[in-house]
Amino acid sequence: MRKTDQVWRMFAWGIVAASLLGGGIAEAQALPSAGYALQNGDVNGDLDRDMSDGVYLLGYLFSGGPEPVPLALCGSQAPAVQNGDSNGDGAIDLSDPVRLLTWLFSGAAEPFPVCVDGGGGAKNQNPRIIPLKAKAHGKSYGDWGGAWWAWALGIPAATNPVVDATGEHCDEGQSGPVWFLAGSFGGSITRTCSVPAGKTIFLALLNGVWWEPDDHAFAADVAANVLGLDPDALTGEELMRALVNW
Repeated sequence: MRKTDQVWRMFAWGIVAASLLGGGIAEAQALPSAGYALQNGDVNGDLDRDMSDGVYLLGYLFSGGPEPVPLALCGSQAPAVQNGDSNGDGAIDLSDPVRLLTWLFSGAAEPFPVCVDGGGGAKNQNPRIIPLKAKAHGKSYGDWGGAWWAWALGIPAATNPVVDATGEHCDEGQSGPVWFLAGSFGGSITRTCSVPAGKTIFLALLNGVWWEPDDHAFAADVAANVLGLDPDALTGEELMRALVNW
């Protein structure tokens, strides 16, 4: 082993000791998290790899801290490793934060790759899919589904992305780290939409709406604000039929 390698390994072990004896672990665990990771070694899910990840991983191993956040799927394939298995040996132990820190500070080999060719890696930019158990940006898939419905039903018909035929209004009501894509009220549709860089995309694959048969207020609200109809010009039966056909 070269002397420089020995020096950097000693430095990494010094960080290990300082983190365990000091307050670094609590600080690392308190960092904002996206709830998932795209790269192996981003164990705290802040979408970056730095010293805080080494400290976070030490907290998980030695002080009962939270486990590494899950890695996004590689297209349709599972990640090649568990997040935090920096050396790719199939286990998470002390050698992994040491490998991560020596990569960060001495130019050692990068942590083991998450995706292989054809699965969303650097040579194949297939979409990365957030795993179901992740709390992406603080919310579950169910929470984001509810937020999608609130977005889709909360925009007037004139600018509602769901009834938009071209994609002109795809940015209507968008905010925060997640960008919603709209579906349609039936059939296929082609839209053009520019999504800002760095956004996580959420879209519904299959939608359904249930309501009480006599809940005319809900039906009238959807008819007016989503379908662009005048509920006052419809009988109760016509109103319900409009929603059923929707």
